[in-house]
Amino acid sequence: MSAMISIQNVSKQFGSATVVDEVSLEIETGDFCVIVGPSGSGKSTLLRMINRLEPISNGGIKVQGQDIMRIPSTELRRGMGYVIQGHGLFPHRTVGQNIATVPKLLGWSKNKIDARVKTLLDVFGLNPDVFQNKYPHQLSGGQQQRVGVARALAAEAKILLMDEPFGALDPLTRTKAQDDLLKIQQQLGITVMLVTHDMDEALRLGDKIAVMNNGRVLQYDSPQDILTHPADSFCSQFIGTVDRALKLLSLHNVCQYMRSELSLTHLAVPSVLQTNSLRDALSEMTWHGVNHISVVNQAGQAVGTVHLSDVLKIGQVK
Repeated sequence: MSAMISIQNVSKQFGSATVVDEVSLEIETGDFCVIVGPSGSGKSTLLRMINRLEPISNGGIKVQGQDIMRIPSTELRRGMGYVIQGHGLFPHRTVGQNIATVPKLLGWSKNKIDARVKTLLDVFGLNPDVFQNKYPHQLSGGQQQRVGVARALAAEAKILLMDEPFGALDPLTRTKAQDDLLKIQQQLGITVMLVTHDMDEALRLGDKIAVMNNGRVLQYDSPQDILTHPADSFCSQFIGTVDRALKLLSLHNVCQYMRSELSLTHLAVPSVLQTNSLRDALSEMTWHGVNHISVVNQAGQAVGTVHLSDVLKIGQVK
């Protein structure tokens, strides 16, 4: 089975400058791939070559086994959602009209468009009766971002390309938007490629992470492997050495490492949800000065405990 997106020795030159240099990546169907690197590393240019917003100088890109140069550009782009920082909504169109943009261009019937708009608003937690007829300026930044992603997926796109989509959001809204995106990606089974300069965002979202610098991919690996086995000194420096253990803990869920000691959970100890990370558990234990913490489910029922000694073992980079 071929990859959803196959990037093969792709380069991009602007005059004498090489912006993307012999990049090869395979993104499997349903994966969340994050391209991370400093400004000017070539990550946004690489993303824009996938939907032919930037022409390829050398190499090739295939989508579902098809060479993108053999697909008409309009057809190619309609099969891919594309989201940029600031969402890019049309200010004088309602939320419903914004989401309906591409389906309308494709000649979908009104009934089919209306059904798709309502489905997507429901999926993104935006009540159609409340939000469909609102205008972008009447929405919060997080709501605008969700509508932007809904519009990108309106024509039943299997691929979502995102270029620094959360850069303009405040930290709380940004975290919520990231959570929403992960849920939607898993619910719809779409393949996502997201560009960011934020390593924490990459670790939070990515199944695979490509670290770029000076137009080259220096490492393409799982978050765990990038943290524990950085390919070179640049990757190590970009990850950050001071809080690497904490970043590693953020990749692990508490329910994977809890002990089934319900007797301890009856004591007056703080608790974390079973969906929280070990980093969250360590933070709570440190804040309250305790060496174990109760783990509870969504209903608030105790399901086990996590011990400081177990958390510290996971946080050691070997």
